[in-house]
Amino acid sequence: MTANIASGNAGEFMAILTGNDSSHIDVEDVDFADLKSRLDNGDAITAGTPDSLTNKPAGVHADHAYVVKSIDPTNKTVTLYNPWGYDHPTVTFDEFKANYEQVSINEKD
Repeated sequence: MTANIASGNAGEFMAILTGNDSSHIDVEDVDFADLKSRLDNGDAITAGTPDSLTNKPAGVHADHAYVVKSIDPTNKTVTLYNPWGYDHPTVTFDEFKANYEQVSINEKD
């Protein structure tokens, strides 16, 4: 089976890779502590940006998907991995909620 990874929902691609379904959450419903707990538990988490952005932080691109790489509870920041291989932004949680529209969580077995 092959998939077109040039576009689509990152959570769906994670499901293809892992064989586990992904849940999709609107970013306004994402809780910082829950997101950190899920990442600490080994869940794969992706986040997607909307088609257009205004006042975006450095390294954040519109209509794009990122992997949540780490979460810093002291500074309340989220570091994301860009699958392009560059522009890996670290944003405050407020910037995360303002510039991303959906989070997909693929739970670890």
